[in-house]
Amino acid sequence: MPSIPRKQPLSDWLAQKGYWVFYARHRGSWESDGEFLARSPHEDTLDVIEGLNRPIREAAFDKKFMVNPDEIFVIGGSFGGAN
Repeated sequence: MPSIPRKQPLSDWLAQKGYWVFYARHRGSWESDGEFLARSPHEDTLDVIEGLNRPIREAAFDKKFMVNPDEIFVIGGSFGGAN
């Protein structure tokens, strides 16, 4: 995901516990494309969740992965906490 997450220690801890961690940005914020708040922020979150059904490309080594989550947890902070 774009930039370096402010919650990197939490992301690292969750990854060490075996969770897949995705640090999403709302459309139009920071490095992401689109117009900020053109749609309700919860729709951006739903689009990210729906995207988990497609192959995920890891940028550093250009490898593709598929995830099949039994559960999804959304953790927000700052503006993201409003989801």
